[in-house]
Amino acid sequence: MRSRSVFALAMLCLGVLAGPGTPAGAVAPPPPALVHVRDANTEYFLPSIVSVRQGGTVEWDFQGLHTATDNTGMGLYDSGDIKDATFSYRFVAAGTYAVICTLHENTMIGSVEVPVRVAPAKGTTKTRFAVTWSSTVAPTGFLFDVGKQRVGGAWTTWEAGVTTRSATFHPWRKGKYRFRARLRQISTGKSSGWSPLGVLVVS
Repeated sequence: MRSRSVFALAMLCLGVLAGPGTPAGAVAPPPPALVHVRDANTEYFLPSIVSVRQGGTVEWDFQGLHTATDNTGMGLYDSGDIKDATFSYRFVAAGTYAVICTLHENTMIGSVEVPVRVAPAKGTTKTRFAVTWSSTVAPTGFLFDVGKQRVGGAWTTWEAGVTTRSATFHPWRKGKYRFRARLRQISTGKSSGWSPLGVLVVS
C-alpha cells in the first residue's frame, strides 16, 4: 500500500492518475467526465453519480478545499487535500466505484458507474455475443468477477476471478440476458460494487 501511495503522489504531481496498473500503449480513453467539487451552504459533488465508459476518465474540478478519495476499500486513488485545482483518475473496469471527500465525509459522497458492454445487442441462438468488462486485462493484484442472469431467473456466476477483459457468450435459449461485473483486489478481498448492466436479447 505504501508503494501505491507513492505512485499516487507522483501521478498527482502530473495532474492525472491512470487506473491501477494501466499498461502503456492502451487504447486512448474517451474525453473525461467532469465533476464539480463545490463549497456552498452544503459541500457537494455535482453530479454525485457519474457514468463513464470502460477506460474513461473522471476529472474532479475543486472549488475550496476537498478530496476525491476512493471509498471502495481498495485504495485505488486519493487526491489528497486539494484547493482550487483538478484531479483525474481513469476507470479501466466495469463496476460501481464509491467516492468520498475525507474532509466532509457526512455530506460529500458519490459514485462512478462503469457499465458492461455487450455486442451485438440482439441476435439468435446462433449469434456469438461479445461481453466486455474492462478496457485492459486485470491490473496486477486485481481480478474480475462477472455475473449473468437470464431475465426471470437468478443471477449466476459466469466468470469468477478472471484476468481476461472479455469473453464470448453462446446462448442456447431465447430470452433477455443481463451481465454485470466488478473489480476485486486479491490481497484484501475488497471490490467495487456491481456495474450497471449490459443487456442482450436472444430471439
